[in-house]
Amino acid sequence: MSSGNKQRWWNAIAFTFVAASAIACLALFGWFSLRRTGRSEGPELLTTTVWKGAYDFNITARGTLSSASNAEIVCEVHSPGGGTAIIDVAPEGAFVKLGDVVVTLDASPLQEEEVKQKVVVSTRESLLAQAENTLQAAKIAKTEYLEGLYVVQERLLLTEVQLAEQGKATAEAALESAKSLYEKATIGGLQVEAAYTGFEDANNKLENARSNLNTLRNLTKQKELTVLEAGIASAEAIFKEHRRGLLLEQRRLKKIQEQITKCTIRAPAAGQVVYANEPEYYRSSTYAPFVAEPGALVRERQVIVRLPNPAEMQVLVSVTEARVSLVRPGMPVSIRVDALDDEAIEGEVTKVNPFPEPSNYSSGSINKYGVTIMIKNPSPELRVGMSAEVWIHVEQTPEALQLPVQALAETNGRYFSLVKNGDEFETREIGISSINDQVAAIEGGLEEGDEVVINPRSAGSLLDFPVLADSSPATIDEITSASRSGGPEIGDGKANSELKPADTGAR
Repeated sequence: MSSGNKQRWWNAIAFTFVAASAIACLALFGWFSLRRTGRSEGPELLTTTVWKGAYDFNITARGTLSSASNAEIVCEVHSPGGGTAIIDVAPEGAFVKLGDVVVTLDASPLQEEEVKQKVVVSTRESLLAQAENTLQAAKIAKTEYLEGLYVVQERLLLTEVQLAEQGKATAEAALESAKSLYEKATIGGLQVEAAYTGFEDANNKLENARSNLNTLRNLTKQKELTVLEAGIASAEAIFKEHRRGLLLEQRRLKKIQEQITKCTIRAPAAGQVVYANEPEYYRSSTYAPFVAEPGALVRERQVIVRLPNPAEMQVLVSVTEARVSLVRPGMPVSIRVDALDDEAIEGEVTKVNPFPEPSNYSSGSINKYGVTIMIKNPSPELRVGMSAEVWIHVEQTPEALQLPVQALAETNGRYFSLVKNGDEFETREIGISSINDQVAAIEGGLEEGDEVVINPRSAGSLLDFPVLADSSPATIDEITSASRSGGPEIGDGKANSELKPADTGAR
């Protein structure tokens, strides 16, 4: 190819490139112009219609199932060795009746201790019998002295006193006779002296006899009684000591026998067996989680099995402080248990805790209050610990005008909607009686079938707010609070899903 041809070839390529670039620029300019013209005609808006139907304002929460009547089977066997082994336990999930055997613990160590304790009790009984005989003998010795030996001694001394009195009277008469004869000179002075000596001897004998009698009555008797009563008191103390010892050993034997009886644990009420297994909180060489099974050791006062009553099931949920004021006992509740697919279960609020639940890091500074919901006609398939979702029906209206909350525009505490009427748009103030998080119940400003714009603020200048005096803005929750002293948790209103674009060309 000559140099002239090459130059013409490059000129053709350059011209083609410039022409293509110019065409592209013109096309791009035309597209921007058309887009700008389209914008001037207005945005494409989605609309929905106001409908009339059942309005349901509810609070949604999640919780777990439990039993309102939950009996616990606790180990009551004291084992200083660290625990008592489980011999047998009823299968988990089984239904038991009142009095059925649920858990059997190992009683062999207690039975061995019972045998040893019976020997101790027998020994104490023998010692108590001996002490009782000794006490009876001491009491008999006292009676023997008072009613036997003392009486004999007293009678002998009384006889001795009587004889001494007679001897004194005889000696006294002999002395008087001797004095009379001596005066008559019949006898001499020696005979009188002998009679006087006889009288003195008789008098001394009488005094000695009386002294012995008084000593017996006032001293010897008291001394003997003191010794005998001391023997009785000593024997009685020994008897009481042995009796207390026997009672103590009998109590120990009875306690051992009660512990043996407690090794067979029966159901305190009808219910379903749920093992009180302890989770493995952490791993270490000294810690092992408890699992209720044969061979496992249980400590005193440890819960082994729980017996929830399947006929009295309930759901425990938490409601935030902003919504709990709406909840009242007696409110109807719809329940869905995760394990039972989408089966609807009826319930009723039975209790609202007056104090907040303990907070944690995940809840932050938001207080939550526990709410107890009773399940009506619980299914036999329900189990303690199952997860459930509940809808607490705060307000239910069979027929109310409604529109989605996305169709509301709020300004200065008042609410407006952008209503499409043919090719025209009208900003209209509406009255709201109730709001949940999906729909609002309308009490004025709209009629059934009115077509309203979704997200009216996106309509720009088509949304024409009237000139309003400044006031404190109200939120959707505050509108609800004004009518119910609170706000919803999660709404479940029936929103119209049939949205359609609005013709918003400039007219």
